[in-house]
Amino acid sequence: NKALLDSIRTAAVGGADFAALARKYSIDRSASRNGGSMGYITPGRFPYVFEKAAYDTPEGEISPVIETPFGFHIVRSGARRAATGEVLAQHILKLTQGKTPEEQARAKAQIDSIYTLIKGGADFSDLARRESEDPGSAKNGGMLPWFGAGRMVPEFEKAAFALADSAVSEPFQTSYGYHIVKTLGHRGVPALDDVRQQIMGMMQRDGRAQLPYRKKMDELRARFQTSPSDSLSENELIDLETERLAAEDTDFANLLREYHDGMLLFEISNRKIWEGAAKDTEGIEKYFEAHRGDYSLAEPKYKGFMIYTPNDSMMTVVREYVAAAGDINPDSIGVVLKRQFDKDVRIERVLAAKGDNRVVDAVAFGGERPDLPGKWKCWMPWNGRMIEAPEEAADVRGAVTTDYQAELEREWVEQLRATHKVKVNKKVLKSVKQHLNVGR
Repeated sequence: NKALLDSIRTAAVGGADFAALARKYSIDRSASRNGGSMGYITPGRFPYVFEKAAYDTPEGEISPVIETPFGFHIVRSGARRAATGEVLAQHILKLTQGKTPEEQARAKAQIDSIYTLIKGGADFSDLARRESEDPGSAKNGGMLPWFGAGRMVPEFEKAAFALADSAVSEPFQTSYGYHIVKTLGHRGVPALDDVRQQIMGMMQRDGRAQLPYRKKMDELRARFQTSPSDSLSENELIDLETERLAAEDTDFANLLREYHDGMLLFEISNRKIWEGAAKDTEGIEKYFEAHRGDYSLAEPKYKGFMIYTPNDSMMTVVREYVAAAGDINPDSIGVVLKRQFDKDVRIERVLAAKGDNRVVDAVAFGGERPDLPGKWKCWMPWNGRMIEAPEEAADVRGAVTTDYQAELEREWVEQLRATHKVKVNKKVLKSVKQHLNVGR
């Protein structure tokens, strides 16, 4: 916790060995072997607060206690150096981590033999695929993605950056085991324009996205909060600033009023027309019946239900149950079967043309029987038939809903025109038109 870290920081500032403190107290498991050393770090790899502390703390000094989503930290800042760009490499690894001394000696002998083969002209990629014990890269011939400072353990990074393109290192050891590295290419720090979008995205994801907002809140608090006891919430501060700007700036007041009226219009329209129409199933059905001739299907469709079960034996039980039950209302088939078979059955209402659904294709259009992934392997159609034209609003629901919404909007506008008289201020309208023409 923070109190403990405050004490550790006091000890470190007083001259205690930082690496020893890290090994003893840090919950970062890598600290037990590296004494808290993180090597060179580059932007974007750690939380912004941590990164800022590392860069802002002078070389050799220790940062204040900082908090990130991972916990509390102190950072001892080390040496600085110019960015080194990135390197592309492939490697072969023989693991020693967690192995006995005898097994480690065997790994060393193996890596030395592999190096001898490489010096003799053997293909590096082929050897990596057959011999490397890095499961992530071995299948790709030992290939690693482009990496820069801080991405690999220090020994590996140093070896890869030191090699010329196409050169191969001698075997060397890291905390993971023995490696041979082949460097394929180097590239410098990219131009700002090439990574601008990447940087902007990174800033949006970390704490920097909130910095302008926090600064503005501090300004508003200084302006409106007259005493420490007068603790205003952020919403209250924003409301006070909005009132101030509206009182001082006529254009802002008009814009605010326009925004308010627009939101009010949207909310009313949404309730009366868009959302209202979508939920009014009875109204949609009546509209469809009154305009049935306006709707058609581009091609014949299969309409009905598909009943799915995990296996043939369960399908047999379900089929017998449905046959014995006789006339089941299509609107309640799902409830009936779920009540009887619970999670052993799935019911799907389908309306599909040829090519829309593999199961429907097999049932109604002469397609091959598909092998379905997942739990539901078996199916049977129920109450299915081919239709040439829509029978109900649900068959063309999207088109009917859109038309019904347009009808409701027309009716609403007519109602408004009948109850509210619109008067145009021609002088203001003329002024606006002149202003727009000047702007062009």
